Amino acid sequence: MAKVKAEVEVEAKVEVEVEVEVKAEAKIKTPLVFEGRTPCQELSVQLGLNKGEACDKMKWYFLFYTDSVTGKPSYFLMAGIGYRKESMKKGRWEIVTEPNGDIIYRLYSDIWTRPLILLQGDDNILFFMDADGRLLVGNENFSYTLNRKEKEYPPIDR
Repeated sequence: MAKVKAEVEVEAKVEVEVEVEVKAEAKIKTPLVFEGRTPCQELSVQLGLNKGEACDKMKWYFLFYTDSVTGKPSYFLMAGIGYRKESMKKGRWEIVTEPNGDIIYRLYSDIWTRPLILLQGDDNILFFMDADGRLLVGNENFSYTLNRKEKEYPPIDR
C-alpha cells in the first residue's frame, strides 16, 4: 500500500490522506538464462524420453524469451551446455501463479509427452517438479535445480 497526500481546495485547504494499492508488473528482461544437471532416469520416464539405463545425468540449458510488447512468456530454446542456437530445441512456456502464491513455469516441447514443471524458488533458482506437483529429489551427484546465469554463453562455432 502506498500513502498519497493530496490537497483539495474547497473553501479551505484540507489535507486528505488516501491509501492506494499499487500493483506493478515488471517486464522480464529476456532471455532469462538457466542451467543445471539433473539425474537422468526419473525425468526421462516423466517426459517420455526413453533414455537408456546408462544415462546417469541430463544437462539442461534454457533461454526463456518473453513477448516484447506484453512481457508475457513467449518461447524457450533448450540444449545441453555448449550449443549452437540454430540447433537448440524450441518450445513454449507459461507462468502460472498458484492459489498458495507459488510461481510455476510450465514448459511444452514436441519432444516430451508431458510438460516440464518448474517451481520458482526465487529469481535465481528453479526446482523440478513431478506431474503431481511434488519436488523431485536428487542424488549425491546431481540435484533437480536450474540456476540462473547473468547472461547466455557465447555460441560455439563448429
